Amino acid sequence: MAAGFTKRRRRGTLSVPPRTPKQQPPLVIFLSGLGCLAMAVLGLSVFVPAVEGDRHVTHIGIRTEGIVERVYTERHGRRSGRIVTYAEVRYAGPEGSARTMDSRVRKGWKMFGTQPPEAVKGERVTVLYNPEDGDHAVVDGWQRTYGFRGGMVWLLAFMGVTVLVAVPVQEVRKLRRRRTQRQGQAAR
Repeated sequence: MAAGFTKRRRRGTLSVPPRTPKQQPPLVIFLSGLGCLAMAVLGLSVFVPAVEGDRHVTHIGIRTEGIVERVYTERHGRRSGRIVTYAEVRYAGPEGSARTMDSRVRKGWKMFGTQPPEAVKGERVTVLYNPEDGDHAVVDGWQRTYGFRGGMVWLLAFMGVTVLVAVPVQEVRKLRRRRTQRQGQAAR
C-alpha cells in the first residue's frame, strides 16, 4: 500500500507506514569488502612478481640476438576465448650456449583483443637474459607490463580498503547517534 492510505480491519483502522528502502546489513558489505581485498592480494601476489621479474631482466639483462623458430596461437578463457600468440625463440645464452624459450608475443594488436599480435618465423628479435640465470629471458618489447589488469587489481584493492574502513566508521557513527538519542530521552 502507498503511504497515507489506510486499510480497514474488523476492529478499527490500521495505518500503514511508508516503506523505506531495505539496507544491506553491515556484515554483508564488510564481507564483500574483505572479498575484494582478498582477490586484490591474490592478484598482486601473482601479477607483481611476474612484471617485476621482467623489469629486472630488462634493466640488468645482457642483450643478444634471437631468432623466432616457431609461432603458434592458443585460446585462453571460456567460450570463444582470447587468442594469444606465442613464439619459440632461440638465442645464445651465457658462454654462447644455445637456449630456447617460449615467449608470449605482446606487440602490435590490430584490434582490441580480436586479432592476436603477429610474429613471423625467422624474425630477428633482441633478447635480454639474466646473466646469473640464462634461462630467465625476455624479448625486448614483449615483456609484461602492469597495463589494464594491473589497474583492475589496484582498483579492487582500493575498493576493499575503502569498504573495510567505511563500514566500521559508519557503524561507530550509528552507535554514537543512538547513544546521544538515549541520553537526550533520559534527560527529559
